[in-house]
Amino acid sequence: MPGPFTLIAYRGGAAEAPENTCEAFARAARLVLPAGLALALEVDLRMTRDGALVAMHDERIERTTNGFGSVEHLTLAELRKLDASGERALRGVRVPTLEEVLEVAGSLEVVLDVHGRQRSLPAALFRCLRRQDRSVLERVIVASEHSQVVERVRRLAPELRTAATAAEVRAKVLLERLRLDALAARGRVWMVPETHGALRVLTPRFVERARARGDEVWPWLAADSAAALRFRAFGATGVFTPCPAAVAAAWPAASSAA
Repeated sequence: MPGPFTLIAYRGGAAEAPENTCEAFARAARLVLPAGLALALEVDLRMTRDGALVAMHDERIERTTNGFGSVEHLTLAELRKLDASGERALRGVRVPTLEEVLEVAGSLEVVLDVHGRQRSLPAALFRCLRRQDRSVLERVIVASEHSQVVERVRRLAPELRTAATAAEVRAKVLLERLRLDALAARGRVWMVPETHGALRVLTPRFVERARARGDEVWPWLAADSAAALRFRAFGATGVFTPCPAAVAAAWPAASSAA
């Protein structure tokens, strides 16, 4: 029997609640899913001037808060004073720390998508995770657009699961074209776009070979259940979506039982 298909709540479900906030993560975590679906959370991480890891996608805070400036130039206390509800104008919504997000996530898997580039960030992440219960370490997956961040995390904590780096994805795509994909990296979670420019990344062979090695394939993004079902039919084991509640609500019962 195949395992459940995982909906990864992108930024906590950015289309349904203020992105990267405890309100978004808690809302997603409360979802009642139909049979055959599982849920994971994705949180974007940056580091403040005083070394705190906070949930924030953008380098600057203007888009998602009522503040001004860049995360790395602000302290945690300064960020805590801001309204993080974005355009929704909710009261009491704040920028959360990684520890708070992990607490809200409970037993769910959590993708930690690191966007900051400070050299000390991987070590700060490692220290934070080491303070958590062992079961938390088993549920997190570290990803980053910056390959050096993932590579440093792997050196510091080889027991942690990590997403494939951009370089590993490029190598896999090239090796696939040459029919040498047996040489590609393994033991990764492949978080990839369907296409990159004119290049098709997600092909049947890409998915088949990754899954044959026991790797997960989680493409992005699916804005509705039709897109999620298309990725599932393609062989993916999950999909990033900004609207997990809407996708789950529209998920056909026949597909859940498949």
